[in-house]
Amino acid sequence: MKITIPEFLFNEFQARFAALVKKAKKLGLPEPTFEIVEKYWSEGKDKIEMIDMEISEQSIVLNGWRFLAGIEHLPTGNLVKSYVDTLPTEYRTCKPACDHCHKSRPRNKTFVVTNGETNLQIGSTCVKDFLGDNCPEKIVNYLETFFSFQDFTDENEWSQRCPRDRFGLNIIECFEASARLIREYGFTSKARETETNPSTSVFVGNFLYKPEAFKRDGIEIEEIDVKTAKLTLQWIKTNTSESDYMHNLKVLCETDFARYKDLNLLVSAVGCYLGDMAKKASASVVESEYYGNIGDKISIHCSYVGSVNFDGYYGTTFFHKFQSGAFHFVWKTGKSLSLEIGSEGEIKGTVKDHSEYKGVKQTILTRCKLV
Repeated sequence: MKITIPEFLFNEFQARFAALVKKAKKLGLPEPTFEIVEKYWSEGKDKIEMIDMEISEQSIVLNGWRFLAGIEHLPTGNLVKSYVDTLPTEYRTCKPACDHCHKSRPRNKTFVVTNGETNLQIGSTCVKDFLGDNCPEKIVNYLETFFSFQDFTDENEWSQRCPRDRFGLNIIECFEASARLIREYGFTSKARETETNPSTSVFVGNFLYKPEAFKRDGIEIEEIDVKTAKLTLQWIKTNTSESDYMHNLKVLCETDFARYKDLNLLVSAVGCYLGDMAKKASASVVESEYYGNIGDKISIHCSYVGSVNFDGYYGTTFFHKFQSGAFHFVWKTGKSLSLEIGSEGEIKGTVKDHSEYKGVKQTILTRCKLV
């Protein structure tokens, strides 16, 4: 018997199956087994990890008669639970008759049995008399329990039970949301998060499932975020690092979807990509000089190198870095920027200070405006 269940119900399936095996031992029946055939993501908008399984066929014969199916007769039609892979379709519409007593009366359940040549439909109250066995009710109950596993395949039975964190993540959409929220709030790793400053993955998780809440604040995916997501994916697939971190990212990105439990790792990939690009842009400069004098109002054409952020008592502070030849500029502000690393433009501002960081001379700007 082949069944398909959502992965989040697998533990429940195992517990019920263990109880079934115990019942089979008590009745002296062959112990059922199951084998996982394949795991994959479901179709449709909301992706759920699914498992295809093969359960060993239960062939139970009493006094030469083998059970083929159980039929529930409802006012709207028959519910057929087949005990074999192939069952004549006529039983989907058959009347609640009994080929043993031949009495015409209302019946809630009948069973289909065969001796290899003839199929008979037997009423549930006639099973014991027909088979002449001491405990057919227990056998029938066991079969009912065995084939109740088909209920796992009913989407109506489990779709409403699926918790949010068991839905699949679209990897590109996750990268896009990460890029947008890093621009807005900066990047905060899981290790750096505090009670008042959640990690970026928390924001991304909320954005993916409740984007309308962010749209009210004007936070939506833009073209620059779409581009950053694609570049992040390319960066992962072409990265030559042999670290476990990069190996795990490559494994996740082999498919279009990932588990919610991998959200932190996926979000960190965008932060690492942006950080890596910023480092490469900074490393390309050999010499550095201060620009202007403290207090000067300047206007200069430069390229965007990248941003870092720090969380303090008054919120997140961004350090946006720009470069023009040997001149390095840092704009310290509480505002995020929607700029692509390497993009060029004019920046206007006031020289606040001259400092040095890791041997690189920096001109600190304030009250800036991008033109």
